[in-house]
Amino acid sequence: MSSKLSRKVSHDVASATALVVAMFASVEPVAAAGSTIESPYATWAIGLICGIILALAARINWRSVPHRLADWARRQRHRAGWAALGSFCTAILIFY
Repeated sequence: MSSKLSRKVSHDVASATALVVAMFASVEPVAAAGSTIESPYATWAIGLICGIILALAARINWRSVPHRLADWARRQRHRAGWAALGSFCTAILIFY
């Protein structure tokens, strides 16, 4: 992916995330289950983690993901039979 396109995709992902956060943000903070975040750095840390996750997600070539998943599934087809048999035997042991 070219650098210009990569920057545009990163900008679009960041813009979409900001839009979603703005849509779901309320004017008054609501305490979740009666507890609030006491540390002033907690919200900063949450924002930092969200930013890191967005930066990592922007580096993924999302157009190739379905192709890569299909290739992986084709290569793992022989293991799927064993997994199904194991799941069936486990279900029999658990439910009977």
